[in-house]
Amino acid sequence: MTLAYSNKPVNQNQISWFTLCLVPSSPRNVTVIVEGNALDVLWMLPEYPHGKIKHYIVWWRRSNRNEIYMKENVTSSPFIIKHLEKFTSYSIKIQAVNYVGIGNSSAPVLAQTTLAEPFDDKSSNAGATAGAVIGGILFVILLLIVLFLLRRKILKRRHNEAVTGFQTWHLSRMDGQEPESESQTDQSEDLSYVAILMDWEIMPDSLKMLETTLGKGKFGIVKQGLLTTGESDPEVVAVKMLKGKKLSFN
Repeated sequence: MTLAYSNKPVNQNQISWFTLCLVPSSPRNVTVIVEGNALDVLWMLPEYPHGKIKHYIVWWRRSNRNEIYMKENVTSSPFIIKHLEKFTSYSIKIQAVNYVGIGNSSAPVLAQTTLAEPFDDKSSNAGATAGAVIGGILFVILLLIVLFLLRRKILKRRHNEAVTGFQTWHLSRMDGQEPESESQTDQSEDLSYVAILMDWEIMPDSLKMLETTLGKGKFGIVKQGLLTTGESDPEVVAVKMLKGKKLSFN
């Protein structure tokens, strides 16, 4: 606010003064921070606000083109100009406004945008987080499928090796030899059953074959056995050994 002197007195021995209101001076220390394709504009109060500042006017345009400035009325610093063209130079200036009028403009500040990444875009952050979570879940599912198929392949290979080994051993015993005695037949059946146990992931040590024969016929033989599972007492089971088929127990 400025005081002005009037040399035209109202009456003798009286001096008249009146006030002259002014617009604010230009904002100070205008700074622009580049955030992808957005510009974060900061400034300080004018050195001479001449009263209360109502608002500020932020002006911007592409510096390499002779075009009209875009503007936005804001109440305070900072102000973010979003969704600009990437790799483009912009000219930014600020004006302060009080109750008298619009003040002087600050000197233009040049700033160039970079990548087209929205400034503080929460929706993009949420999308990236959701994508990462979905990708992690899919990776775990794929890993479980691979492990399942690998385990299945290993079990199948063990089964084939057990069957092939038993068939080879059985044929070698049959070629050029006399008929086997009952004890030799029992040994062959025991070895076959051990191979099947390995294929079923039952440890051979957990099943003890007893000498008691429960039954015998043209399809196979049934023997008595003791099955140990965990820390419990052995359980009496009937072991069925079928000719030409997989073995089982009840």
